[in-house]
Amino acid sequence: MYGSKRLTREEVAATMAGLSANIERYAELLVRKGAAIAPGQELVLTAPVERADFARMVVREAYAAGAANVTVVWSDDEIRRMDYDYHDVEFYEQVPAWKRAQLNDLAEAGAAFLFLEGSDPNGLAGVDPAKIATASRARNTQCKRFRDGLDFGRNAWCIAGVPVTAWARMVFPGRDDDEAMLRLWQAILQTARADGPAPQQEWERHNATFEKNKRILNDYTFDHLRYHSANGTDFVVGMTKGHIWEGGAGRTQDGTVFFPNMPTEEVFTSPDRMRRRARPCCAALSNPMRIRAAWVNAHSSQRTRRFARPVCSFTTLSTTRMLVVTWHWGRDSPSASKVASR
Repeated sequence: MYGSKRLTREEVAATMAGLSANIERYAELLVRKGAAIAPGQELVLTAPVERADFARMVVREAYAAGAANVTVVWSDDEIRRMDYDYHDVEFYEQVPAWKRAQLNDLAEAGAAFLFLEGSDPNGLAGVDPAKIATASRARNTQCKRFRDGLDFGRNAWCIAGVPVTAWARMVFPGRDDDEAMLRLWQAILQTARADGPAPQQEWERHNATFEKNKRILNDYTFDHLRYHSANGTDFVVGMTKGHIWEGGAGRTQDGTVFFPNMPTEEVFTSPDRMRRRARPCCAALSNPMRIRAAWVNAHSSQRTRRFARPVCSFTTLSTTRMLVVTWHWGRDSPSASKVASR
């Protein structure tokens, strides 16, 4: 599927046509397993305008599943970039009242949220990062009922990938746009376990594996974890007493099982931020991808701290095996936010 052979236009068209059933099953998977829509419930769908064709499939599947209504929120890379270029950072300190009302009211009414992610990896290159951070902070603090609904299990939600041309060009350089898009669709479907005839059953089996692995990890009651590798990583982090490993499906307060991320391969827990010794290295194990790597030394001692700004930027979707580590460095201590492998 990912060989070097370039496809003719006829081959691309025929292969894309052959994917249509899988793409429709992917839409159904996201509605029924990802966002876990229930009869009479509203679905809020966020989608890039370039993938309006797939968004329509999702809306159709949502109504077939019994959704009372589907609210669609469109996104567009070019308009978003124009907004950031035009406005000063102060503009982003307040979320417009209509947007606060929309998100908060929908969440409070019990809607499920499905976020289709697909954008130009370089779409915001050169934008003042303070604008992006300010906008994110304002949304998280001022749309509190929306954020709390997602964070505290009142609303089901799911994030899933869809291809757009700029992303496909970067992942598959040297191919024409149609072939690059085909290959990115194939990669997304394979990674999301939606390239077979029964993806919903596949996700049930996948989640059963998660449950088994979480039980094993929780039974260990680790004191600390050490990560080391030949590339120079040597990271030790202490664990809190009674820590719990989570991952895979989420569960709302009323018992609805949903998948916050499709794909997902991670398990996670909360470590003891005061017990750590680290020299981590961000690294990728597969191509094609662009990555900037960084090494950071950190120690628990208040007398010895060497902090750098780690940058780990992935611009493609691996279809073989990949390790992703995202580090957040706070004022006092670092913490590992995600370790995912496939």
